[in-house]
Amino acid sequence: MEDILTKEEIRKITELKYTSAKTLLVYSKTKLTPFYWINIGDESIPFGGIIEHTNMINKHEYQDTNLIYISNYMSDDNRLYSMSAKELFEEYYPYLVKLNKKFYKEDVIKIECFEEKYAQPIITTDYSKKMLNKELNEQGIFMATMAQIYPEDRGMNYAIKLGYSVAENIKEKIDSNEGKDSNYE
Repeated sequence: MEDILTKEEIRKITELKYTSAKTLLVYSKTKLTPFYWINIGDESIPFGGIIEHTNMINKHEYQDTNLIYISNYMSDDNRLYSMSAKELFEEYYPYLVKLNKKFYKEDVIKIECFEEKYAQPIITTDYSKKMLNKELNEQGIFMATMAQIYPEDRGMNYAIKLGYSVAENIKEKIDSNEGKDSNYE
């Protein structure tokens, strides 16, 4: 990596800290709530949000199955992070029933679990000084990551916007180097 990136860029990359995410996807015959998105601010509840996708897009698009995402940001050493989908569902179920007393285990068709160790960069004091540039060097190495969307926060739309911006920067670099010996061919 030292032949491509500067020591400063390598230091910035390795010093970035992230929070992890674990998402439980519940396929159910019934709805949990009538809402699309619920943020959970109660620390006694072991997850941070519920996104009921089929309250926005008709469940008929998904073989008449309700899709319920239960999201949770945590450190990767949190005990929940190492749980299986079944274990996580058992942990969460008593809290789901508090939202809907008629949400029965028998209505659950399937459960799946997804995890991402580097889900969200942890924004610290002077973060803007620690961020990587989109163009890392003159050799044509570009980078676009969630750690670079600051000052925005966690939006796929911001990640897509950054990706388009980097693609435009690459195109400009190619256009400015046309006819020259270049790394951008």
